[in-house]
Amino acid sequence: MRKIISVRFDNLRQVYCYDSNGLRIYKNNCVIARHEGNLDYGIVVNVMESKKSIDLPKIIRLASYSDRKKYESNKRFESYAIKVCKNTIRKYDLKMKLINAKLNFDGTKIVFYFVSEKRVDFRELVRDLARLFKIKIEMKQLGVRDEAKNIPSMGICGRPLCCNKFIKQFDTVSIKMAKDQGISLSPMKISGNCGRLLCCLKYEENIYEELNKNIPPVNSIVKTPDGEAKVIITNVLLQSVKVIFIGETPADTMIKVYPLDKVTILNKPN
Repeated sequence: MRKIISVRFDNLRQVYCYDSNGLRIYKNNCVIARHEGNLDYGIVVNVMESKKSIDLPKIIRLASYSDRKKYESNKRFESYAIKVCKNTIRKYDLKMKLINAKLNFDGTKIVFYFVSEKRVDFRELVRDLARLFKIKIEMKQLGVRDEAKNIPSMGICGRPLCCNKFIKQFDTVSIKMAKDQGISLSPMKISGNCGRLLCCLKYEENIYEELNKNIPPVNSIVKTPDGEAKVIITNVLLQSVKVIFIGETPADTMIKVYPLDKVTILNKPN
């Protein structure tokens, strides 16, 4: 049985799984592991035992005192680099918003993350930064979802943002998903902190697609145990419909609710 180690890097809530590599590692230990292609310093948030054969990257080593000092030095350098980069952006009047900076653990490269509505010519910016810092400079443009992912905050549900906590790759989200789930199409209700459609609309879409298969559309004519009626409201989760029986007088008009297995579609609206 081997140990699976969950590691968090920097202030990100998202965790990454590693093989312990035979090391005696415990929760809250600091470790050195390869993250996004480079060595990085992280903290262990969980240790699990598993019998499954899962191909995972391995922890390289437990972090030493000098590793900790190097990590703290890198954080100070990143803060300084962000200030310098922002000043240089203003100097060249570039239409870009700097979000964050990440220095490789070995100090050979720093990546600046930014958002911009249009293409930006940052060649002079990179030259200035490379001349000052004497290391490789990389500029990485983020989308609005990536920007939200890099800023820990809360969603309208009152919980930490999913993209902050565990989403590694963004899926396509469409307005159809909100319609399928009967959610109000108000932008305030279906938009996340990034201004785009809520990622969580994707989670239950497959279930709603399956449940919607048997739901008659509103205004359909259906056969019920009490005769023919028109569907006025549907409830996907309860798998029921509310129908109206239109009588010759208002007093004869009735509204009833039936489970789907008690109705048969006779005519769908055009």
